[in-house]
Formats: sequence, structure tokens, C-alpha cells
Amino acid sequence: MLKKVREFQNLLFSKKSERVLGRFLKTDSFFTMTFKMIEKMKSGHFFCREFKNRFFSGTGKLVRTLLRLSLPVFYRVPNEVCGSLKPFLVMANFGGWGKCGISGIFLLPALLFSFLSVSSPVFSRELERYRNEKSQIPAGASCDVPLPVSSNSSLLSISDVSSLPPQSGSVSSLGTDWKSPGDPRLVSGEDSRPWVYYWWLKGNVSEEMITKDLEAMRKQGIGGILLVDSRGYHDDANTTKHVPVPLEIKYEFMSPEWRKMVRHLVSEARRLGMQVSMNIANTGGQLRGPWDLGADGPKELTWTEGNLNGPKRVEIPLTVPKETRFFQDVAILGVRVSTPVDKEGRESIRLNETWMPVANPQEGAAQVAEVVDLKEFVREINGVPTLIWDVPDGAWKVLRFASRVVGDVGSVDILSREAVTRYFQLMCGQIIADVGLELAGAGKTLTHFYNVSWEGSDPNWTSGLAERFQEEHGYELWNNLPVLRGLIVGSLEESQRFTEDYFRTVSNAFRENCYLTIGELCRKFGMIWHSEDGGPWSRGKTAWMGNFHLFAEADMLTFWGQNDVIQGEFWVREPKEKITEPSSWPVTRSNARYASMAAHIYGKPLVSMEAFTHMAHHWTQYPAHLKPAADENFIDGANMFIWHTFTASPDELGTPGFEYFAGTHLNRKITWWEQSRGILRYLEKCQNLLRKGTFTADVCVYVSDKNYVGWGHGESWNPDSNLIPGKGWKFDLLDTRVLVEDLKFRQEDGLLVLPHGMNYRILVVDPLRDEPIPAEALEKVWELAEAGAVVVLGENVPKRNPGLSNISERDAALAALTEKLWGDGTARCASVGKGRIYRKTLMEDVLAMEKILADFESEDDVRFIHLRDDEYDRYFIAGSGTVSCVFRASGRPVIFDPVSEKNFQPVAYALTEDGRTCVTIQLPVNGSVFVIFPKKESGAEKHFTDIREGGDDSLEWLGRTDDTAKFRLWKNGCHVLAVNDGTERVIEARPPMPLTLNEDWELRFDPDRGGPIGSVHFPKLVCWNERSEPEIRYFSGTCSYSKKVTLKAEEAKRPARLSLGEVYCVAEVRVNGEYAGLIWTAPWTAELTGKLKPGENLIEIDVTNTWVNRLIGDAALPKEKRVSKTNVYLLPEKNEFRAWQGFFASDPLRPAGLKGPVEIQFAEEIEVKY
Repeated sequence: MLKKVREFQNLLFSKKSERVLGRFLKTDSFFTMTFKMIEKMKSGHFFCREFKNRFFSGTGKLVRTLLRLSLPVFYRVPNEVCGSLKPFLVMANFGGWGKCGISGIFLLPALLFSFLSVSSPVFSRELERYRNEKSQIPAGASCDVPLPVSSNSSLLSISDVSSLPPQSGSVSSLGTDWKSPGDPRLVSGEDSRPWVYYWWLKGNVSEEMITKDLEAMRKQGIGGILLVDSRGYHDDANTTKHVPVPLEIKYEFMSPEWRKMVRHLVSEARRLGMQVSMNIANTGGQLRGPWDLGADGPKELTWTEGNLNGPKRVEIPLTVPKETRFFQDVAILGVRVSTPVDKEGRESIRLNETWMPVANPQEGAAQVAEVVDLKEFVREINGVPTLIWDVPDGAWKVLRFASRVVGDVGSVDILSREAVTRYFQLMCGQIIADVGLELAGAGKTLTHFYNVSWEGSDPNWTSGLAERFQEEHGYELWNNLPVLRGLIVGSLEESQRFTEDYFRTVSNAFRENCYLTIGELCRKFGMIWHSEDGGPWSRGKTAWMGNFHLFAEADMLTFWGQNDVIQGEFWVREPKEKITEPSSWPVTRSNARYASMAAHIYGKPLVSMEAFTHMAHHWTQYPAHLKPAADENFIDGANMFIWHTFTASPDELGTPGFEYFAGTHLNRKITWWEQSRGILRYLEKCQNLLRKGTFTADVCVYVSDKNYVGWGHGESWNPDSNLIPGKGWKFDLLDTRVLVEDLKFRQEDGLLVLPHGMNYRILVVDPLRDEPIPAEALEKVWELAEAGAVVVLGENVPKRNPGLSNISERDAALAALTEKLWGDGTARCASVGKGRIYRKTLMEDVLAMEKILADFESEDDVRFIHLRDDEYDRYFIAGSGTVSCVFRASGRPVIFDPVSEKNFQPVAYALTEDGRTCVTIQLPVNGSVFVIFPKKESGAEKHFTDIREGGDDSLEWLGRTDDTAKFRLWKNGCHVLAVNDGTERVIEARPPMPLTLNEDWELRFDPDRGGPIGSVHFPKLVCWNERSEPEIRYFSGTCSYSKKVTLKAEEAKRPARLSLGEVYCVAEVRVNGEYAGLIWTAPWTAELTGKLKPGENLIEIDVTNTWVNRLIGDAALPKEKRVSKTNVYLLPEKNEFRAWQGFFASDPLRPAGLKGPVEIQFAEEIEVKY
């Protein structure tokens, strides 16, 4: 039969046939007819299931025979064709071959498509032409939604992801100048704009609403969208801890209507020059879709047991437990134990009830003396598998291990490469097909796929896990399986080591078969993969997640390192202090520092953050309070913020509208939306500079084979260690893979280097107490020391390797290495080859002996990050007040203020004797600046080195020429400036006194927001919440202040600025109708120079507060009289969870409006010769 098929193929594609076929195909009749038939026939998953049922029926024998013969050809068919082919095959089988002739009608086109697409270049060309002209290839009618691939590619093989061919729009087709999704060209210019999480609440969106939202985002300076749909993640009205979303589902997730909204979103984003990422799940916290994934669901290893005393013969039926999903026997073992199975001699031989999860062995558990594999003793009796076994003498347990699917029906088996690939086909393949390759891929619009930190199921089994275990660890799983029942095999230590191996295998399977596989699939389309797979995690038993083993042996750095863009998250606290006070503890939790460590050691240029998350009272945040939180995370290494969150709230739901339960709300419904452009622009400017150059760290540190820290700034890896560098030095943690495979010593400059350019001066090995360390890691440390590296050892000497594999040989190797490295402890510094090893030495002493100066020093509370490239040393610092800082850089520094977007030279800087630069910098409250040292400028020209008198923020640097400096002085006084040639310059100024404007203001509130109608006179500036009128006291929104001010000619011509004092929370200033700026953070001043005139001047200030006061006021009103409308309100019966919900009428009001003091301040400009 196969020979006949091949003869037909050769005949069909002779040169003569090719010419005839070409003329026929060019008419489009073949394609048009075929695709129209397909569109009428398609019905999604129905075809796949029906095909499966009928394919294995008796009527499908001949069809199956023909298909088997054509499979070698069929599996090389282009995917567009395959998506078209499957309906034909289905319909052919529906007919029941031989029952009616209709089957042949469908089967013959199917086989013809197979032959044509593989053998005919004419067909391939014409198919590509048709596809380009029609710009739409129908998706296949299959549960495995076909990936949209080019016409010269093969059907995706779900059994081997490595067989994925290069795709149109993928890395291989972009030319040799396209490097990776992390190419710096993808993160320059407008790509430095922050992104937002765009939450859809149960599909309650419309095309009109999406367009409004995206246009508003683009206008405010948002560069990208991370689309997440809320369903399935604390969004139901019965929740106890989170804000409910009492909305009906409008569009089901992944339904044709929902996908139409996604297509519109991507199309609009393209029009507006924005990028899009998507969460590849219908929930946060896990990988889950709307489909019943059946046997592709996550699997739990479970067990039951029977107790026996031999000798005797037993017959035990092995039935499938009721109400168990996709039950699968894994192993049945006879286990002889050293103690009686029951003190009273009772026996239990039921192996179908009381299924238990795996457990760790504990002291005092039963000792296993012998393990017998009983699968050969299982026979089928009356259709029921039955264990028939002659039990030997002794006390025995019969252990039956099985797997079952757990979790939600839509969750995927994250330990299975095949299941994850099929899931990717179902969701990502469909989305890519929907939007088309012209919009999906690198440098296009739909550029990313994403998944959030793991909060899903805890699977610990999958098909093939036993084989993987043996491949990774070199011994079989089965004889040690009783350990997972809680028994002891060998010794307790050996049993515990086995569990390390087992859960390391589980962790590796999760990392590689889920996250790494998705990354590979994404990159086939040039897509960028970013996820929060490095945490935060849960290890061990938790109240809300149960017994969590998934990450028990995982390394967060290794997990993060496989992303194209590494992503963490940070949380902010609720504002408490005055707006004019330095913020203390603005971040409640963050893992930015650890995420950035992974980026540094794995060569990833972007560190993305889920930014500004919190579960405090809603709508309490405002830009000035968020800025210090942003600065902290920038200093920790973040350089791409995805603001959490922008909720899609339909206009008909009112204001502030419906919201997701967590995050700092940023959408068209917040009061300060129009003013949000200030902080968004600030984030853009910071991110742009923080993406340039390489992170500077002097120390790399190896402490564990399974690094994990939930939250923190990374000041230390061990609070008991004496090897933590001071705050003037930075360090990175290493994982075992990077240490062993990537870290090298470079002889020419004495640096420890990584392949992508990251380098260090010192390697610290400081094992965590009682943590195992693999011998190969210490072997690499010894090699580096011999090559010339400086190695510093901690006090904890590792005692063992992780795991049970080759335990004697590996532990002996480890002991030999520790003896070489740590020695007898007498020598504090020992020469090893070309390098040095320090023992029992404080880090500060090591740094001094190695002459490694602090990268940054300041007596003030100032934090820093340092990036460098061939042209510049860039420092970003954050603090408050006038600060003196020492930088390990030389040259003439330039300061860039990302708030004002101004460059200027510091008033004074001096070169230190050790070659560093000391700079005096004036920072406002919660201020931040970039201090940039051009490497080509020596800084040797004349400059001021110190302000010996009058050194305060009243002295403003304006610039310099070759021999002249220009200043503004905002206060009366005398300033003595030291010059680097040893001379001094004295400058004195007498500007007019400030003009105080604290009285007689006219205010206009917005009546639509509940404010009073008409103008309201404030004889004295006070906060709105201090007034008695309800329409003012509870007002939330924008209020316009106006006041007329008369100036003398002398005052009007001078440099001037408007100081607002305390303002809650943002302000915009106009002078004589001319816009004077958006004021959203300290120093709370607006530039008035050139805008004032002699005589009468009109000062206008628009002040906007948050929604909080209106919500408190509305809490006392019936719903029909409230100004606000939202799902965020306090449920009295759940007031113990009020932090997640709304406000009581008795809650304290927040400061709102302009409190002052408001002043017009005048300056005197002075030029000084050096």
C-alpha cells in the first residue's frame, strides 16, 4: 500500500503536473473552497474529542490504516495546513468508512493536502501567497490549538520541544544583528517608559473602553501593558479577605469574544506605539486555563498501605478509589520492617482506602529491612488487578503508591514538558494566531508572555519522573520510595538525603519542563519570556498553602536566570508621615535585590518589578509617597517597573469604579490621573539611565546550593557572618551552576569574570550553617584560587554533599577539599598557587589588605547603586538634605536630577588623596539624583572644593564658562568657597525677602465630585479636612486656588520661585495664565522666573488629593446619596479584614489641599571668577 502511495505522489508531482497544478492554484479556487469549508466545519474541542472516540472504533479501521501510511508525510505538513487538515480527517472518520461515500470526500482532500504541502514547491509558494493576501489563516479545529508557523515549517511535536522549527518572526529570521530579547535596542528610548498591569475584571471590557484606557495610558507616558484577567484569584463575592468583584462574567476567558478584545487591545497598542505582555493563565499565582486539562493536570504522589505478618498467601484487589481524578498506579512494594507492624498483631490488607500525601522520615520511624517490587505478582481477576503474593516470614507492609490529578481542572502539570507544551499551544498558540505574526514577536507589539509568582498547586509526580530521577542522581528511585511514606531506608540521614534528591528532581522538573520550556517556545516566535519564578515562594508547611515541597530544594537564582527578563515585586506601606518629612520604611517587602543578583550573574539587562503592590486601604497612595519606594528598588537593581495596577473599570460602574483587591490604583478613575505623568516621567528617566552600563560589585559570594530569601535589600546573606561587606561595597550571590560553569579568573587584571562582562575582585565562600555544599563547587573554588583569585572563607566548614548519590565517594572528596581550603585554621592568609585564601579574617580587614576602597561613602543616610561602561561611571543616590559623598571615580562630575530633568555641576567637589572624588550634593526631602563621571574628563580644571561658610540649599549652581561660575542665592548671607588651587572666593547676596501668601485665597471645588457650587473664600490656608462644611471636609478631587499678588518692578524682574510648603497631594501652577509646572514631590517649588510682571499678578494653583476622604464621608450616607461608586467598601460583618476593604465613617480623614506656607521667593544671580 505504501509503495502505491509513493508512486501516486511521484506521478502527481512530475514537472508536467507541477505546471498544471500551478495554474490551478493561482486561481485561488482550491484555497478559497477549502478554507470556506473549514470555517463552516470548525467547532473547537468537539472535533478533537469526537475524532478520538470514533478513530478507535471498529468503523475507523480502514481510515486508521490509511492514516498510518500517510503519517510520515502528515507530520511534515505546515501548521496552517495542519489546522486545515484535521477537520477533513475528522469528517472522514465521522462517515464511518464503508458506510457512506462521504468519508472519501473528506479523506482525499486531507491526504492531498499532505502530499501537496510536502512535495510541491508550487503549493508552498501559492499557500504563502494566499496567506499573505488574505492575512488570515484559520486556526485548526483541535484541542491542541496549532501554533501559527511559516509554510516551510513542520507541525509542532509535543514530545520533543527541541524539534520546534525556526518560525517566521523568530530569532533566526531577524538577521544577524538581532541578538536576543534582551538586546539593548529593545530597552532604549520610549521603551524606558514604565508599564502597567492591566487587569480585566471577569472580561468586563469593550472595544471603546480599551481604546479609552490605552489612549489615556499613552498620553500619561505609559509604554507597555501586562494584561491579566482577574477570574479565579480572590475575585468572588464569598471571599473573606479580599475585595469582591460582584460582576457577572461578560466574556469567558479565551472565548472568541474575549480573544476579539485581546486582538483589539494589541491593534490599538500598535497604533499608539505601546508594547503588550500577557499573563498566560486565567488567574494569578499559577498556570491555569479555562479548559478541563484532564490527565494533563498537576499530579500528586500518594500512598496507602496494608500491614501483614508472614508467612501467608494474600489476594488483595487493587481497585481505583472513588472520586479520584486520573488515578494511576505508580508502584506496589512489599516492605519488611524491623519492628512488628502492629503492637497487638492486628493486620490490615485494604489497599484502596485512606490515601495519604508523601511525608518526610522522622526520628523513631519504622526501619525498612527489605523492599520487594510486587508488580510481577499483580494479576487480573474478573477485570480487577489483584495482588497475589506469598508473603515471606516477618512483619511486612504492602505500600501502594499512585498518582492522582489535584488542583483546579484547568491547571496544568507543571512537571511535564509535554503537558506544558500542549498548554502553550492551547493558549499562547491561539493568541499568536489571533493577532498574527505581523503584531506578535520581537520588536512588534505583542512582545512578551508572563507568569506571576507561584501560588498554585504543589505537584510532586509526573510521568517519567522516576527515569529523570535516575538520570540526575545515578540510582533508582523505587527502593527508596518507602521514605516518602515516612519510613527509614538505611539510616535516618540517608533517608533525609534521599528526600533532598527527590525534591531536587521535582524542583528541576518544574524549572526546566515548565518555565524553561515556555521560554524556549516563546523564543521560537521572538517573544520575550518574563516571570516571577524566583519568588516569593513558600518552603515547608504553611497555614495557607499546606505542605509545600515544590521549592524545597530549589535555588531562586537558577530559577530567575532562565528568564529573558527577570521579574520580582515590591510592596509599599500606607502613608503616615507629613508630606514634607523624610519617608521612613517606604517599602514593606521587596525582592528586587535578589532578582537583580540573578540578572547580574546570568547576564540579563532588565530587572522588572511588580511595582507598588499593597493590601492596605485603597486609594491612599500618592506620587510623593511612592517616589522613595521607587528609589529604594532602583538602588536595589530594578530598572523596569510594571505598575500594579491599572484596573479596567467600565465607565458605567461610576467612580472611583471597580478595582482589583491589591495594588496602588492607577487608572482614569483616580483623582490624580492627569497629574500621574509627573511620576511616570520620573520613572522613565531613571529607568533609561539605570539600563546603561554594568553593575559594579567587588565581591561575589557562594553560600548555598539552594539560595532563597523571601524579601530584603540583600544587606547580608547570613546575620551571623563577619564577612558581610560594609555598605560602601556591593556583592552578588552566586548559584552553583554559575560558580562551577561560568566563573573564570582573568590573569591580565586579576578579576573574577562572567561570560557577559560582569566581574568581581573577591570570591567569598561562606556556607550557611548545616547546609550541604556539593564537592564540585569547592573544587571550582580551589581551581580559581590556584589560578590567582582572592578567596575568603567563612567559619562554617561544610560537612557533606547534598543528596544520597555516591555518598561515600563524594563526601570523601568534600572532606579532602575542605582540608585543603580551610586547613587547620592557623594561617589567616595562605598562598595557593597564584592566589590567596583568607581564613578567620574580617571582611573589612580583607578589603584593606587587598586595597579595595569603598565604592561609595557618606556619613549621611544615603544609599547608592553604581553602573559603569566605557564612557561613564553612573551613580544613582537617594537621601535627604545636604550630603557629602565620596565616589570611587574621578573626573568632573555632572548631576542629573530626574525630577526637574536638569543637568548641573555640583557647587563643590574635591579629589581625595586615594584618587576618589568627594562631592557635596543638595537633596530635597526624599531626593534622588544621578552623579555621572565622564571618563574622558580629568576634573583637573579649576573648581570649588568646599563651601566653608553658608553651605545650605540657598546656593544654586547655574553653570560655568572656562573661568567663571554662575550662582543663584535664595537667601541673604555670605558664602566662602574654596578653590582647588588653595584660594578662596567670597560671595554675598541680598535678595528681597520672600512674599508670604497664606491668606485670602479663592477656591473653586468640583460640584460633580460633591464640592460646593461657586467660589469659596479661605481667609487663611487650612487643609480641607479641617473645615466644617461636609462638601469641603469630605471632598476628593481637584480644587482651583486663585489669588492676585502685586509686585514691585524690582521683584518682578528677579529670579523667582513659588514655594508651596505642605500640599496634599499634587499641584499644578499657573501664573498670569501661563503654565508653571506640575509639582508632585519635594522641593515643592515652581519656577516663576520670567513669568512675573510689575503690578498685579494672578497666581492659580490646582490641588488634587486622594479618594480617601470622599469614601469616608460616603460611608455615612445611603448608597443613593453617595458621590462614589465602587466595589471597595467596608462590610461590617467582616470588619476584621477591613485593611483589604473600605472605610468606616468614623475613620480619620487624611490631610487634603494646600496648607502652606506659600511664598514667592526671590534670588540674586552672581558670577564668580575662579
